[in-house]
Amino acid sequence: MSRTLPLAFVVASLMLALARAAAAHDFSVDPTSPEVLQFRYSSSDVIDQTGGGPIVFASNLGIGSDELDGFSYGKDLLRPVNLPNFFVAMQFSVSRATAGAGGVVTTQRNLNGAAGDKFNLLILRNGRTVGPFLGSDAPTHKLTPGAGSAAGQSEIDGLSFPTGSKPSIYYTVARGGVRAPSDVYFVADWPQATPPVLFATAAQLGLQATDNIDALAIKDGGTLGALDAADVVYVSLDATSPTRIARGNQDDILQVWPAPIAVAIAFNKLDILGTSAEEIDAITGYDPGPALLALL
Repeated sequence: MSRTLPLAFVVASLMLALARAAAAHDFSVDPTSPEVLQFRYSSSDVIDQTGGGPIVFASNLGIGSDELDGFSYGKDLLRPVNLPNFFVAMQFSVSRATAGAGGVVTTQRNLNGAAGDKFNLLILRNGRTVGPFLGSDAPTHKLTPGAGSAAGQSEIDGLSFPTGSKPSIYYTVARGGVRAPSDVYFVADWPQATPPVLFATAAQLGLQATDNIDALAIKDGGTLGALDAADVVYVSLDATSPTRIARGNQDDILQVWPAPIAVAIAFNKLDILGTSAEEIDAITGYDPGPALLALL
């Protein structure tokens, strides 16, 4: 027996379910965020989902003089591009300079800024998307708002599901440091200060050495800390990355593992414009929940 639910009810239920999961992802911020400038924490610390403070410190990551860029606990729920019958949700953040394409990102930017917000997107089994919606406004997780591209607002630089997952972390670094910004590093048992090791090189991921992985999400489904056939890796590249430029310089979320590189979520699904100025700064994939699944 089948039933048809009113569209308004379905959309409202989707928004409610996504909102409930909104803050449930830990994050990091960029080095010019007020919280860093005020010495509340470092741009290489991982912050509790509520903004209450660091739960992983830069020293735990063995990051040295490098700056944390993207990170993942390796438990992201990701949809391989060759398996369309897969139901997931994504959370993402944008840069201060991102104007948006007229939807929720633009609305938030004009209200109190979008760079410190968490946005949610639902990916249905057939690959179509619902959203994005505002998941959590910056003040909700104790970040600083600021309309437009104001320099005084916080900017989320990394996100990962599920909150408080420890002890293993995968991460990338920003340009200008010692390590390559196109590689992915892995720290196991971080409370024991285990030195970071390479999880994946740019070459393994089909990237160029001068690319910068700006946002990272990983489903490590095989041997922990080793890139293998059971893994899925999504990235967003910064606007000066040769691989992104060669693809038109729009900020698509790319699946870089398994090969070959493919668009996992197109930029226009994320309420951003297809220009070099628009940046997805952080991504994570999560389970939208059985209650929502029952609606679809």
